[in-house]
Amino acid sequence: MCSSDLGRHPTVADPRLATPSKRARRQRATIVFIDQSGFLLNPLVRRSLAPKGQTPVLTVRGRHRQKVSVMAALSLSPRRGRLGLLFRTRQDGYFQTEHVVAFLRDLHYHFRGRIIVVWDGWKVHQAAAKLVRSKRLETVTLPGYAPELNPVEHVWNRLKWADLANAAPVD
Repeated sequence: MCSSDLGRHPTVADPRLATPSKRARRQRATIVFIDQSGFLLNPLVRRSLAPKGQTPVLTVRGRHRQKVSVMAALSLSPRRGRLGLLFRTRQDGYFQTEHVVAFLRDLHYHFRGRIIVVWDGWKVHQAAAKLVRSKRLETVTLPGYAPELNPVEHVWNRLKWADLANAAPVD
C-alpha cells in the first residue's frame, strides 16, 4: 500500500457501501466503522536508513510477548461529513463480548440520533449486537475476507507499517 491510499476513504458512490450510506442519509444517522487489532510492545522491524557500514541498533525494553489490544471506531457524521476516531485499549488482554458491549454503549454518549455500526462478522461482534438492544443502534456486517471495505484497517496499516515501525516504546 502506498501513502496516497491512506488519504482515500469510501464515498457514497462506492457500490459496496451504497446501502448503508443511503440509509444513513435518509435517517440522518452516523456511520461508525469498528475494528480491533493488536500491537506488540516489541517493535515491528522494517528496513531503515543508516550510514554505510553502521548497522542500526534497536534497543527494546519490553518483554517478548507484551501487547496492547486496540478497538477503534471511525465515524462519519451525517450532516457535516466530518470524520472522528474513538478508541479503547486493553493491555495484555483481548476484547471479549462485555468489552464490545461497553464500547457500543459508549457510542450512545458520543453520538446523537441513530447510529449505523459497520463491522466484520466476528462472533464477539454478533453476541454484543444481541446484548445491546437499542432503537438508535443498527449493525451491518461486512462480507467475510473483505478488510478493504473497512476504513479502520487503513489506520492499523498506517500505524503498524509506518508510524510504529522500528519504534520501541519505553513502557
